Amino acid sequence: MGNLCVLFDLDGTLVDSETLCNQAFLDLLPQLNLPLEQITEQYRGKKLSYIL
Repeated sequence: MGNLCVLFDLDGTLVDSETLCNQAFLDLLPQLNLPLEQITEQYRGKKLSYIL
């Protein structure tokens, strides 16, 4: 019997990584000087290439 591989896309269902990603932006780019809530609201649902 062969191996079975199942991939799950958990982002937005079981794991909300958007807030974590925005916090990473603040940690790595302190010159943004914006509150986390504002960054999350401004870039929610946008592609990373757009944000950068």
